[in-house]
Amino acid sequence: MNTIIPFLKKKELYYAIARYCLGSIMMSFGIMKITGMQFNTIAGPSSSYAQTLEHLTGVQLTWAFLGYSPWYQFFLGVFEFVPAILLLFRRTAFIGAIFLLPMTISVFLINHGLHLWDSTKSLSILLLVLNLSIFLFEWKRVKQIINIALNPERKLKYILPEIIVAVILIAFPVVRKIRGDFGKSRQNVLTGDWFHKHPNEYTLISEKINDSALPHTMLKSFFGSWEEYSEINDRANNWDGYKDYTVNEKSHSLFISPRRNRISTMRGEGFYYLTGDFHYELPGDSLLILQQKTNDSTNHTWVFKKRVMEPNMEY
Repeated sequence: MNTIIPFLKKKELYYAIARYCLGSIMMSFGIMKITGMQFNTIAGPSSSYAQTLEHLTGVQLTWAFLGYSPWYQFFLGVFEFVPAILLLFRRTAFIGAIFLLPMTISVFLINHGLHLWDSTKSLSILLLVLNLSIFLFEWKRVKQIINIALNPERKLKYILPEIIVAVILIAFPVVRKIRGDFGKSRQNVLTGDWFHKHPNEYTLISEKINDSALPHTMLKSFFGSWEEYSEINDRANNWDGYKDYTVNEKSHSLFISPRRNRISTMRGEGFYYLTGDFHYELPGDSLLILQQKTNDSTNHTWVFKKRVMEPNMEY
C-alpha cells in the first residue's frame, strides 16, 4: 500500500493514461478511414447517393459528403493514425498531440455543429479533453513555443503602419457587407423561399415552337439565391450549373448567361440547356412559362410545373 499510493500520485501515470487512451482510439478511427470503412454507405436504392437531397437527413448528408472521395477519406485516416502512433512513445508524444489537435477539434465541431449522434458527441468531447490534457502535462514546452512565437524580446518596427494596414484589411470586407456587395444571396419570385429552406424546382411539362408541340424531354430548372441558374436534363440527369441569371420582376424578363461558349438555347443530342433572354409568366401558384423569340421571330415556349421543395431537416 505504501508503494501504490505514491505511484497513484505520479503525474507520469495519468500522462500515460491520457496518451494511450487517445492514441488507441484515434488509431482505430484512422484504420477505419484508411480502409474506407468508416463512411461506408449502403449500396442500392436506400443508398444516400441514390436519394435526392431534400429526402436526406443532416446525418446522411454529412456521412455521404465525408465518404464521397476515397483519397480524402484515406488521408484523413493517415492524419489520425500516424500522430496516434507518436502518442505511444514518451519522446514523440508531444509532437503527436500537436498533430492530432486539428483533428480532435474538427471531430468535435463536426459532431456538435452538424448534430450527429449523442454517443459520438460525447466521444468527441472525450477526445478533445484527452488531447488538451496532454498539453497541460507538457505545459513547460507549450510556454516555450508561445514565447518563441511571440518573441517578446524582438524590437517591433513600423508598428503604426502595421496597425493601419490591419485596420484597413479588416474594415474592407465589413464595409462591403454593410453596402450589400456580398448581398447577391437574395431570393426572388423564381427562387422560392430559400430563407426557410423551401426553394422552387421547375419541371418541364410541355414545349412548343410557335404552335407546334415538341417531343417531351426531361428538364428540371433551379434558380439559386446567388443568382446562379442550374438544370438537370435528359443526358443521364447531368447537372448543368452554374450559370449566372438576372431577373427583372417589373418587366417579367429573365436572362440566363451562356457558359462554355454557349450562346443560345440549344436542343439535341438527347439534352439541351437554357441560355439567353426570356419573358416569363407565373400564372397561378404552380406554373412557370418561359418564352424566347429568335431572330426569325420564332416563338419558343416552355411550360414548367413548379414544386416547392421541402427538405427533411430531422436528424
